[in-house]
Amino acid sequence: MDYNGPERRTNWVTKQEFQELVIEVRTLSDNWKKHLDIYEEFLKTSLTEKLEKQELRKAITEKVVTGGVWATLIFLAMAAWDYLKTHVK
Repeated sequence: MDYNGPERRTNWVTKQEFQELVIEVRTLSDNWKKHLDIYEEFLKTSLTEKLEKQELRKAITEKVVTGGVWATLIFLAMAAWDYLKTHVK
């Protein structure tokens, strides 16, 4: 079809071409929605994983600090016991 000729104004797109374009646009729209759903699912999953990693990191830090406090307490108790055992009679 010559778009620069007289057909341009009267018959620019035929009904069949228009229907084909509508079908193609609907297909693209459906694909877009499907990909958008996949992307949203990915975002939700990644955010959940990020929160879980942050909670795990926080729990590990808490346990390390607790272990350090207990180790210090045991060290002081053993030092006091050793001092009492050797110096106090």
